[in-house]
Amino acid sequence: MKSSIIILLFLFVITGGGCVTDSTKENMADESGLPKTFHIPLRSKISCPLDSIFEAYEYVMLETPADKGLIGDRIRRILIYGDCFYLGDMKRINIFTKQGKFLRVIDHIGNGPGSYLGLVAFTIWPNGDVSILCRRTGSLYTYSKEDVFLKKTGGLSDLNPVDITCLDDSLLIVRSLEKHVQQKIHILNKNSGEVLRSYFPTAYLPLTYFMNFCFPRYEGKILLNQYQDNNIYELTPDSAILRYTIDAGGKNVPAGYWERQDIPWEHLVLEARQKDYISHIPFFIEGDRTIFLRFQGDEKNRYNSYALIDKQSSTSRLIRNLRFDDLIWEPEVAFPLEDGWMIIPIPAYVVFDKGATGFMKRFPGLHEESNPILCVAKIR
Repeated sequence: MKSSIIILLFLFVITGGGCVTDSTKENMADESGLPKTFHIPLRSKISCPLDSIFEAYEYVMLETPADKGLIGDRIRRILIYGDCFYLGDMKRINIFTKQGKFLRVIDHIGNGPGSYLGLVAFTIWPNGDVSILCRRTGSLYTYSKEDVFLKKTGGLSDLNPVDITCLDDSLLIVRSLEKHVQQKIHILNKNSGEVLRSYFPTAYLPLTYFMNFCFPRYEGKILLNQYQDNNIYELTPDSAILRYTIDAGGKNVPAGYWERQDIPWEHLVLEARQKDYISHIPFFIEGDRTIFLRFQGDEKNRYNSYALIDKQSSTSRLIRNLRFDDLIWEPEVAFPLEDGWMIIPIPAYVVFDKGATGFMKRFPGLHEESNPILCVAKIR
């Protein structure tokens, strides 16, 4: 059965996910009409096999060419377009088939026409064009599906951009940093680069650049999480709407904490650590029935954990680590796709460091310098 899962995933992405009946959709509000709060009791953590978290999953071993196609350690984003994986690191985008065969690379590092100096984020437009954000030049570089340079959109330096995603076939969402601290959302015209509108998604939050953001999507909505905030927001062209709040054992940072003016924000950060506040959600994936997420708190990792939340009953399961056969591991990031689908890249060296011989047997020829293995999964 699992051999067909990856094919179903690509059909799902191409067709937009199909139809979801009203009975499976969860209204993200409580009885008062306010955004819902999901409470996660900090009880005993369990080690979970993938079958108990995902209703479907598949491993894809990425080919490791000798001269090109090697994935850097810092993966910025993983997206799917058509029947291909697009994996972007700090310099380029490697493209693989759904079976893991290396196809080509988008790599234009340099100073010439159509070249960029570094990749901080990228997005894929509905027609297959790829836009790469270079923060060093504050510009957007767009290439066709055939990797032909189309245009450079400059003038973003003043925005201090750090992330992008397409809203539709003509509008771009740019996440920027205001004074290098507070994040701001801008809606841009794809063709002209004109900023149509801008807004702060939330109240003041320092150090929002510490996290790698992925813009999860659910039912066509673009969602947002951010550092030092346990709220999940829905982004619209005009504002950010609070969708729900994750309360981890009552240890969230108190409301208004970061807006305090009597204490420097550096001291607020230190105080939050000392009080063991659970301050942010590095990643989350929302599906029809459940939400899968990771939350983090103090420096000692005492409260760092995963949780699987049932949207209907609001009950949750606290998870210590994931079990990929005999590979017991705590992935720092999962890249959300759409409607409950996600990708967890498993570095080959992790498999060898942990001595997961059973897991290795799945992948003949795997060695420590191989490209990562992708676990493509859909939450229950």
